[in-house]
Amino acid sequence: MILDFSQVNIWAVIVSAIAAFMVGGIWYAAIFGKAWVRLHGFDEGQVKEMEKTQARTFGLFFVCDLVTATVVSLLIPNLLAEPSSLGGVGVAMLL
Repeated sequence: MILDFSQVNIWAVIVSAIAAFMVGGIWYAAIFGKAWVRLHGFDEGQVKEMEKTQARTFGLFFVCDLVTATVVSLLIPNLLAEPSSLGGVGVAMLL
């Protein structure tokens, strides 16, 4: 396996990371946020305390999304004989 960083499309990585970040935000905040707080047994004080470090946490999540998108973009040419959008989605789903 050859990891050729010159073949990484940086704009595709950035757009993918933003999309993953937004989907995660909708999933965990808008859809299941209250259920998550309730299931973990957090009270209002604990939630307010967690909100103080929210920017750092979200920044870390976005960096992780960037790393994930970069890894997927490096793996696709090595795993697929003929890279395509559909094949890329398939590899991403498997990972």
